[in-house]
Amino acid sequence: MSYPKISIIIPVFNDLSAIQETLGQLKKQSIDSSLFEIVVVDNGSTDGSLEWLAQQPEITLIKEHENQGSPYSCRNRGIEASAGDYIALLDSTCIPAEDWVSSGLDYLDEHPNCDLFGGQVLFNFEDKVTAGKVYDSVTNVQMESAIKQRRSAKTANLWVRRSVFSTVGMFEERVRSGEDMRWTGYCSEQGLQLDYCETCTVFKYARSTSELLTKQVRVGKGQVRLWQEQDNLKPMMKQALKKVFPARRENVRKLAAKSKQVDCKGFLYFRFYWVAYLSGMATLLGNLIGWLKR
Repeated sequence: MSYPKISIIIPVFNDLSAIQETLGQLKKQSIDSSLFEIVVVDNGSTDGSLEWLAQQPEITLIKEHENQGSPYSCRNRGIEASAGDYIALLDSTCIPAEDWVSSGLDYLDEHPNCDLFGGQVLFNFEDKVTAGKVYDSVTNVQMESAIKQRRSAKTANLWVRRSVFSTVGMFEERVRSGEDMRWTGYCSEQGLQLDYCETCTVFKYARSTSELLTKQVRVGKGQVRLWQEQDNLKPMMKQALKKVFPARRENVRKLAAKSKQVDCKGFLYFRFYWVAYLSGMATLLGNLIGWLKR
């Protein structure tokens, strides 16, 4: 019996159209499909995702309905049920390029000292550029800077050798947000090699302003847990309180200039500035909620 070389793990919760597109793109991969398996882990969907996924013969479907609201518990269940030498963690909202699997496999084959890597995440604006989407694209899932500057990475497009999980353990259960940055940071602290691969690309839908602010509250809660683990909670909370003041214009302009896909000028920049302020306030709200619930 032959085993797949790569196990693609995708958690999903009430995201039918996104998971349909993601799986559709995985069918178009340039590499032989026998080299990879797809494990989708449903986290209690009620929008028809579970029923549709149950009819897809090319995937392994797992239900993680005990720890609802935790994509990391889903990833753990998927890893446990997988058979590949490499684990490719992919979000349901991240659409892989047609050479995504082959590029990831080539990178690991060519870099035997690499234990895990994060691939490039570009943003899909769906032909409608808004300030919220631009802000989302320059602040969230900044894989290259996170890896090179913070030695951490997101699980939106993360490839890991299976042996790493035996070395450092699985993701913490029942966590909603921030566990990927903590876990990959811990890998780096343990001396494992975390790389960035620009050729292994996925396309993520940029969030609207309302979706962005909802996410930032969740991110803020996750930050508190990380600060507490690092024994740095009080100083970081003091720093977070500065978000009540609008950021300096030159700092926001530098942030807007980071966009590789949109020239953020004029009225778009004006709206971008206020989205930046609202995002900071949403993150602070999450920090305060996390502080009170710790």
